[in-house]
Amino acid sequence: QGIARFSDGLTHAGQVAATFAYRLTLITAPIDLLIAKSTQFTIGLEYSLAKVGTQLDGTLDQIRKFVAESKAISMDLQVQYGVNAQDISQALYYQVSSGISQQQAQAALEPLARLSAVTQTSPAIASQALVAALNVFGDELERFPDLAGRTTYALEVMFDATRKGRFEFSDFA
Repeated sequence: QGIARFSDGLTHAGQVAATFAYRLTLITAPIDLLIAKSTQFTIGLEYSLAKVGTQLDGTLDQIRKFVAESKAISMDLQVQYGVNAQDISQALYYQVSSGISQQQAQAALEPLARLSAVTQTSPAIASQALVAALNVFGDELERFPDLAGRTTYALEVMFDATRKGRFEFSDFA
């Protein structure tokens, strides 16, 4: 009889341990998924910014500084406008590879992110449209002293055209 009670006690302890482990899994499984997604996002952003770095001239320290600043800007714009930071870095890559200076490309990211949030288009497509507009209408946009002003004006004109139903935003790209 004592052995039977001892066996029942062990069985009950095993059931309690199994229930605890099951409930712990319910808590840790979403955390594991969150960590995996966060790691995947960080690696994707780092990869996109590394591609930007391949397009830059300067010393390794200057390139690292620019990439770090661009990462901070991309993360801030993601929080501010809800646009994926990796998409923003792809837009930066397109601008820099098109010959736009590093500082001007960074300055153009905020209007691109704002437009992307409003039009639900990717910053890369908006960036392609912007570069096309700057190439076609560059002389007419010289009245704006910096690329941020030119970007804002060009994107507002394109946004008005899409809002009136004449174009899809990707048509400009």
